[in-house]
Amino acid sequence: MDSLSEHVLVLEDGETYRSIVELNLSQTGLRVATAATAVEALLLARQEHFDLVIADYYLPDYPGTDFVRLLRQTDGYRNTPVILLTAWADELNRQRLCEDLLVLVLSKSCSMKRLLDAVFKCLAVVRLTS
Repeated sequence: MDSLSEHVLVLEDGETYRSIVELNLSQTGLRVATAATAVEALLLARQEHFDLVIADYYLPDYPGTDFVRLLRQTDGYRNTPVILLTAWADELNRQRLCEDLLVLVLSKSCSMKRLLDAVFKCLAVVRLTS
């Protein structure tokens, strides 16, 4: 699987941050789709296959954890890597989220390099298991 075939869904309600993440991912050669709400993201996930999902933790319609639970019930997404981004990462029980939902939790204040490193590590796992 080359990076041109890898498809990432970015779920973020903040338009500016969503655009920054989308631009940075696109510049690495990834195909990127975006959504501003969990409902919109779930509809996209049913229409297309994504190799990785990056989701905001605090969303206007569902908490990020509820979104991940619903995504995991969608065909083909049981083991898809999910990165949860939040400004409140230090207040969350990262270990429990990782164990319960199989997600990686990153702070929104992390550098774009750190986010991209996490993205490519997750995609490397996808490549190994496909």
